[in-house]
Amino acid sequence: MPDRSADAQAQQLKLLGDEQLRWATAVHEQARRFAAGAAGERTVDGLLRSLVHSAPDWRLLADRRLTRGGTANIDFLLVGPGGVFVVDAKQWRYAPRLVNGRLHAGTQDRQECVERSTAAAGLVEQALAELGLPPISVHVLLAFVGHDADDRVGRVRVLGHRQLLRAVVGAQPPRLGAVQVRWVYEHLRDTFGPHHRQADLTATGADAAGPAVGELFDAAELARAGVRARLADALPQWMTFLHSSQAGLVTAQWTGPARISGPAGTGKTVIGLHRAVHIANRSALPVLFLTFQANLPRVAAESIARLAPAVAARVECLTLHGWALRLLRKRGRPVRLPNGEPNWFPLAWSRAGRTSVLAELEPDHRYWRDEISHVIKGRGITDYDEYRQAPRTGRRLPLRPAHREAVWELYLAYERFRTERGGHDYEDVLSLALAEVRRGLPEPGYAAVIADEVQDLTLTGVRILTTLTNHRAAGLLLLGDSRQQVYPGGWRLSDAGLNIRGARARVLDFNYRNSSAILELANQVLAGLSFEDHDGTTIHQHAATTALDGGHASRHTAATVGEHDRALLRAVAELAERYGKGAVGEAAVICAQHRHVAHYAHLLAAAGHRTLGLRDYNGNATDRIKIGTARQAKGLDFKYVLLPRHDDAIQQAARGGAGDVDRLDQAKRLLYVAMTRPRDYLWIGRVGPPEQPTASPTAPANPPPDAAN
Repeated sequence: MPDRSADAQAQQLKLLGDEQLRWATAVHEQARRFAAGAAGERTVDGLLRSLVHSAPDWRLLADRRLTRGGTANIDFLLVGPGGVFVVDAKQWRYAPRLVNGRLHAGTQDRQECVERSTAAAGLVEQALAELGLPPISVHVLLAFVGHDADDRVGRVRVLGHRQLLRAVVGAQPPRLGAVQVRWVYEHLRDTFGPHHRQADLTATGADAAGPAVGELFDAAELARAGVRARLADALPQWMTFLHSSQAGLVTAQWTGPARISGPAGTGKTVIGLHRAVHIANRSALPVLFLTFQANLPRVAAESIARLAPAVAARVECLTLHGWALRLLRKRGRPVRLPNGEPNWFPLAWSRAGRTSVLAELEPDHRYWRDEISHVIKGRGITDYDEYRQAPRTGRRLPLRPAHREAVWELYLAYERFRTERGGHDYEDVLSLALAEVRRGLPEPGYAAVIADEVQDLTLTGVRILTTLTNHRAAGLLLLGDSRQQVYPGGWRLSDAGLNIRGARARVLDFNYRNSSAILELANQVLAGLSFEDHDGTTIHQHAATTALDGGHASRHTAATVGEHDRALLRAVAELAERYGKGAVGEAAVICAQHRHVAHYAHLLAAAGHRTLGLRDYNGNATDRIKIGTARQAKGLDFKYVLLPRHDDAIQQAARGGAGDVDRLDQAKRLLYVAMTRPRDYLWIGRVGPPEQPTASPTAPANPPPDAAN
């Protein structure tokens, strides 16, 4: 009879042998992969070194440790004009391919390679944030030796080794100068040490030449040098600049809606653009970037195209009204906006306003038109009891109960004439769009909604934003400044059901746009004024710190319009003498009143200067001098700005009615907006008697909003 113990032992040995065979096979396969990987790394290493040796503006770090004491590594960190490239070399038997948006080799899902490279890039981004380099400057590449490929998986670009150098050298736009390449390289070298204890094989002749940048400047000086270098660039480059103090806001992981505020020139829009690109780079859903002025979406879209051409199509840049009209068209909701100015309000005023207590308080019917548009319809009020108790945020003229009753009668008359004629106004467009998004969110939805210049939106507009994002984490970012609100009315965050506090509410106070001379003059405009912020607090104008010393700011007073206009033409001619031939193309003439635009466009044309209306300006460089109103200039930046008859709107605001207090407030904010557009040069002209030496270029300060509102 066979020995059962021997059989059991034989079976056990067989199982052990099978296990060891499987282990040996796995080790052999792992060794083969490591050998292939090493061969792949050598091939990619040779390609990248050939670039570094032939182009002095490139630096290379190979086999760097991701974390102190950890085993994970980065194959290559390449630094050059196009930014920082995180390169992972692969040599696979099967060609890489995408299946349902995931990386595969043969039949195997290899998405973990994408995830590892993305995580490594995140650590690199964190390190570079200390220097102010934005996340969009970091590129993630998987380089496959022996295969041809050029595709994307999320933010990771999948390339064959033959396509690698072309992709690296062709990265646009150029982001780093030679000095910046050097100090970014040294920062990465010090942050991510060698993976193995071996000599650093990345040093080249170019690296060894001259003292290290770190030996000449400390880290703070390097950051300041980067600020100065970027601010010295052409303005389109400045539009894509990010300071280290703002870098965390681009990648912040908030737990709900967020808000960034601060005076003009503090970089709110720049942060919004970078965040839009950052999110679009990491999500399959589009990002919605909204603003108010009609010309700003074109400027934002051009800036995003310069920042990140590869993701520009995934960021939708629109005005809120443009987005609302598109939604209503898609859903088959008819909207009938009139051509030109309809007669609905003049008819209502003649019927219910001209002989009422409203005309006694403020005879200019435009004040009451704004009350209907921005307070009643702008807040979505449809019931008198609601209007009777509603806060008139942003309106300084207090109304008694009799005035509110009269306003409501005027509103009813206006609505009656509007509906009888079967038309809609722009406030109706937002109300209809809000009803639609409450009925059902648009598909496929948005990864994030970023709204710029939110101070000019109505409460109905803000409610659309909150409904679109459904209060999800980090879904909504509001950018704005109450000091730059140039339309009547207002709202509080709580009115829209928002509670934004702590880390999700950031106030910027460092000016990166205006030189000190310009900022000092502009701040005089709002001196003594107080404003209610969207969080319900009161803010006062203060002198923000600026990164640019010096600059030129001057005022010219003339006795007549003709004398004033000749002085303006001399100032335009002096721009070329002071700053060079191309200066006129980097200048803007910003008019206090719309009727002045045609006058000064004709004046400049007669003097031989070609002009471009701000309505048609998209932010790209041009040899034409830009011209338009202060409202059209909102959100834009120029090197040089001239403001003819700058105080006309303030003088016109003083009409002798009770509404002067609101008109003066609005005129001053518009002037502040105009005066904070330039970086290096500001010329402001006026017609009238000589100013007193201590006079401000504005009328006396307005009182704060009445508590009754």
